[in-house]
Formats: sequence, C-alpha cells, structure tokens
Amino acid sequence: MKTRALGAAVLACVACAITAPASDMIPPITRKDCVDVDYSKRFPPVRNQDGHGLCWAFTAEALAEEELCLEKSANCGKQLSAYDAGHCEWSIGTKSEGDAPSRALRCFLKDGFCFEGDAPYTRGGACGFDNFLGSSDVVKCRDDELVALYDKWKPKLTRLSNECRNDIDSLVYGEVPEALKYVKEIRDLFASEMYLGSGVDIMNALLQSKDKSEFAQKLLLPPLCLRHRKKAAADAPLEVELTILTKATNVEKILALKKVLLGQGRSAAISICLEDGIFGLGFVEKYSSDCKHPHAVVTDGMRWNSDKKRCEMQLRNSWGKNGDFHGWVSADKLLPATYETSYLVKRRKP
Repeated sequence: MKTRALGAAVLACVACAITAPASDMIPPITRKDCVDVDYSKRFPPVRNQDGHGLCWAFTAEALAEEELCLEKSANCGKQLSAYDAGHCEWSIGTKSEGDAPSRALRCFLKDGFCFEGDAPYTRGGACGFDNFLGSSDVVKCRDDELVALYDKWKPKLTRLSNECRNDIDSLVYGEVPEALKYVKEIRDLFASEMYLGSGVDIMNALLQSKDKSEFAQKLLLPPLCLRHRKKAAADAPLEVELTILTKATNVEKILALKKVLLGQGRSAAISICLEDGIFGLGFVEKYSSDCKHPHAVVTDGMRWNSDKKRCEMQLRNSWGKNGDFHGWVSADKLLPATYETSYLVKRRKP
C-alpha cells in the first residue's frame, strides 16, 4: 500500500494522533475547483451497519463492489459481504470495531470478499453476526469469551494433539475428556452462529489456526463464503493508495478527491471527524487529533449546485438510505472534517 501526505502529515490508521490544519481561514470552494461526476449507479442499495463500529468494513466493501462492477457490468448491483470484510485480519474485541478502510481494501486485493448471500450481516437466530461483532439491545454476543476460549484451549489441545501424534479423531471420538470439554464449550457458546459440524471440525479450527483472527473466521464464516470469494481481475493489478489530508487546505483536499474521481474514474473512501451537536452529530469545523467520533464513508460524486452556489460531494454512508451524512452535502462543510482518503489505483509499472 502506498501512503501519500498532503501538508506533510503522515497517518497509518484512523485512530492515530494527527496534527490539525494550521490555518483558521477557510475560503469556500469555487466553481472552477468543482466538477460534475456521479458514480452512484455502480452500487447496490446502501447498507446499515446497525450501530456497530464497522464503517471501515462497509466502506471498503462498497469500493470492492465498484471495482467488480467496473470489470463486468453483470456484477453491478451485486452486494458483497460486509461481514466477511469485517473479519479481515480480525484481532477480536480490539480491532473488529474501529479501523481504517485501507486495511480491509488490502484484504480484498489479497483474498477477496464473498457475496452477501454467502455470509449475511444479519440472519435469524438468537444471536446474529452483527450482534457478535458488537453489542445489541436484545442480545450481547461475547467476543471476549471467544478470546478466552482460544487462550484457554490452544495450548492444551496442542499438547494433546502432540501426545496423540496429531490424530484428531482420537481426541474427539476417543473420548479424551479435555478435548470433549473444549468441543462442548464452543458449541454451547456459539450454537446459533457456527457453521462447523462435527467435533473434529471444531478441533481442527483451533489446532490449524495461526491466530485468533483465523480461529474466528473458521468458526463463524460459512464455508461457501471462504470458497466463493471474489477478487479483482488478475489482468488489472491494483493497489491501495492512502492520502493524508490533515494539513491540507480545502482546495488541496478537493483536488486530491478530483484526482481519484476523474483521474482514476472511481469512488474513494474518506475518513471524517464528527462532533456532538444540539440536534445530533455534525461535521467538525476544524479537524484535530482528539477527534471523538471518527467515521468513514464513500464519496461517489461531485457537483456544482447552481441554486445554492456551492460545490457538493455525494456521500454513501452505511447508516441506511435515510441516515445522516448520506447523499449530497456541502463540500465547504465536509472538507474541513476530512483527514484522509483511501482508494484503489492501477498498479504503476516499476
């Protein structure tokens, strides 16, 4: 992944501390700085992250949908799995909620994402996937318990497996008490989420996982998802580019976004800072390193609004079609709150 900085600030992720813009004077975006472009028809209906901190996964998933649409018109409108994107190199409990779109985009280029039907964000049952990833007013699925089970059983079963010379069947069907207890604990906790069947499958998930992220994927991602992942075409090599905008002026920011929208002919993920207001959340007037509400959205359009005499950016926000920060918004209000953008670019020849 390539990282560029405008205004000499460098950022690796959404949560890093960054220096705020130096100038308090923010001139408005003029007509000559604004262009007319709209890529919204490339995307399926907007999603709803249901209150969980997975904007980064939904944003990356949307840009992956756009890429597949650009490659083949038959792919346009098809929905990829935000749940799969949200499990990208998942560290469980610390990174599953709150991350950067660039990280999930790298996973798309490396492994791909499956379609929504193979790993739906929500499904029937007492405890849906979205609840597991965060919290719910109805059910709270305890990701910390998954961590505890991994930490508890990984060394024990590795030892037992070595003693049994890697004969997994003997651990389960041979009625090794400790192994049976592990299988029961996993089944009791994740009965409504697991796609694994036999005790051997569950045992293998733990023994063959190199870390907790892979363990979670083996346990909770449907096998069809793992088999049906879609990646960008091999004959159109892409890479992720991250541009830092923390010290950039509004004009520099809109030029950077125009470079993606026009130069690359595709949409971009932008990271923005929101603040509490009388009527709910709103854009901050000036970005600072102590941002309380970082958020990620897709910008898939730009236009000059002749009636309002202002430049506008079109946002795609994963809070549902009637959610805030979705649709056309004033660029003069959006850009001061914008501190980075990430997007897919064609790989440059060495």
